[in-house]
Formats: sequence, C-alpha cells, structure tokens
Amino acid sequence: MGSEAINYMSTDAAIVEAIRKEVRAVVREELVHFLLELRPYVTDEEMQEIENKLGNPEKYRKEDFEEVRL
Repeated sequence: MGSEAINYMSTDAAIVEAIRKEVRAVVREELVHFLLELRPYVTDEEMQEIENKLGNPEKYRKEDFEEVRL
C-alpha cells in the first residue's frame, strides 16, 4: 500500500469515528426526550400534596443522592 492509500484509510476512519460520535449524541438526546415524555403529568394541587408529604426537593441534603449519567 502506498502512502496515499494509508491517508485515505486514516481519513475514512476519522470520518467513521466522527459519525459514530454524532449518532451517539443524537441517540442520547432522543433517549432523554423520550424519558421525559414518560413522566406523568402532575397538577399543581397534586404537587402541593407531594411537597407537603415529602418536603421540597430544594431542601434535601446532597449527600442523600448519587449522580447518574445517561
């Protein structure tokens, strides 16, 4: 193989990798949108009832949570 063929192969590999990264990003974004759509609708009255029962999430301690990445 000549150097010209090697350059094409490395360029092709770079293009394939760039496409893979973009596809992953789009799939991840669409998954997040999908998961958000699965959340049930809560009325203001229901939300107030939840906050009365469980408290306001802004007052929760950060130590009680773990960060989860999608």
